[in-house]
Amino acid sequence: MTARGFTLIELLIAMVITVIVSAAAIAGWRSVTGVERSLDALQTEIASLERTFLTLTRDLSQLTARPVTDELGGERRAVEYSDFDGSVLEFTRGGWFNPAPELTPPRSELQRVAYRVEDDRLLRRSWFHLDRMVEGSFVDRLLLAEIDQITWRFLDRSGEWHSTWPPVDIDPEAAFLLPAAVEVELAHQRLGTLNRLFAVP
Repeated sequence: MTARGFTLIELLIAMVITVIVSAAAIAGWRSVTGVERSLDALQTEIASLERTFLTLTRDLSQLTARPVTDELGGERRAVEYSDFDGSVLEFTRGGWFNPAPELTPPRSELQRVAYRVEDDRLLRRSWFHLDRMVEGSFVDRLLLAEIDQITWRFLDRSGEWHSTWPPVDIDPEAAFLLPAAVEVELAHQRLGTLNRLFAVP
């Protein structure tokens, strides 16, 4: 009895089937990998968003009625916001912890910070000194990327909302005026529009 081998047609059919199965497996693997990458990116963005809101909560919950002097010698109010120059919110906060007071020079527990959007990125700027003597004595930290727009609103102590702070119709000498609450609206390219309200003590 003679052994029968595969014919050329059978070999071709087997090769075609192998190629089809391999292509399907590769496509499935790429699809799963793509989904995994998208989920990882989304989780990273959500984590950044949570850190951003946590940082805002810590800062705004410790608003302090302490004006500062800027680099040009002018007085800046305790809380200032205008959308004229890049939608910048700047204020003084307390609770700036000094982790090693016995090793580092004594400094104030108050800190001047600012939030602004530059090139679709939300940045938190903090100054090393409340009253700034030299330009550039600050550090910027990236909080969130892919920001289309940020909008701030401020609730005064009488219950009225304002789009700027201090409100334009108050005494210009009221440098110590603090809002009762601050609302932020973030327009994110992937996560959509997000709102958060922060109470001010």
